[in-house]
Amino acid sequence: MSKKTRISTYHPIDFRLVFIDNSEDPSVFREQVDRFFIHSFQKTKVNLRLPLPVHKKTVSDLMLITKGSTTRLSGIEKHTLQAGEFLLVAKGTITSTIDMSDDLDGYYCHFADDFLEHAPFLLDMFLDPNFPLKLKLTPQEQQRLETLFHTMHELYQQPPSLSDKFKLIPFYLQTILAEIYQIGKRTKKDIVDKKTKLTQAFLQLARKHYMEAWPLTTYADRLSVTANHLNKSVKANMQMTASQILNEIIIQEAKVLLLQTDLTISQIAGQLGYYDVAHFGKFFNRQTGSSPSKYRKMIDSY
Repeated sequence: MSKKTRISTYHPIDFRLVFIDNSEDPSVFREQVDRFFIHSFQKTKVNLRLPLPVHKKTVSDLMLITKGSTTRLSGIEKHTLQAGEFLLVAKGTITSTIDMSDDLDGYYCHFADDFLEHAPFLLDMFLDPNFPLKLKLTPQEQQRLETLFHTMHELYQQPPSLSDKFKLIPFYLQTILAEIYQIGKRTKKDIVDKKTKLTQAFLQLARKHYMEAWPLTTYADRLSVTANHLNKSVKANMQMTASQILNEIIIQEAKVLLLQTDLTISQIAGQLGYYDVAHFGKFFNRQTGSSPSKYRKMIDSY
């Protein structure tokens, strides 16, 4: 029987069982985990089986880093988070956690949309293409957020007998998102310039045609610009050239096909426009540091 051909979307309970070794630890995982969860990287250990394969989740994630570092994939962007940085990952986004340093500290939190039923407008920032998902915090901003996360974490760790805790936690979460909205406005592009419009148009084309193995010049022709101008414009907005983004999209799709289908490596290469499997193998190894067959063996761990 064939495996799934789309990226898996996990509810938090399923994600916990598949990817977390201490998934039954009651000191970490409390009630209502499908709606809300928070943990401190140092106080409540979650033993993730890293690196995670690409996946989607039914909840949105927040990460505040106060020490150490972690690398997280969000869509086509790879973020290395360090002390004083914050990341938002909207539900349904292709994501993965690649690594976490041993001294990592801070907080991770996820929540379902209905957990903010009294303030749904706060979710709008996740839908704004110009809102920065990764934020560099000032010391004062970090301190305010750290205090709010600490209070939320302390409430979450209270026993189920404290029935009011899930009435109180949403108010702290709303305050955190309101703070993030204000911080994000510092770096948000209020005016969408020509380079941003070109980048958005390129991304739409890339997501539609990446399996057709178009060269960059074809994308540039479709957008009525030169390949050099396209690369420079995209890099100004994404910190990656258009060529690098195309490679990243292909690699993400290759990983999904390797992990979640029974297709041979040759068939996967062909689907992605590589009709020479050796050439595909070299491309995959250059981008990931691993051969396709070695990467596929990761599925045995899950």
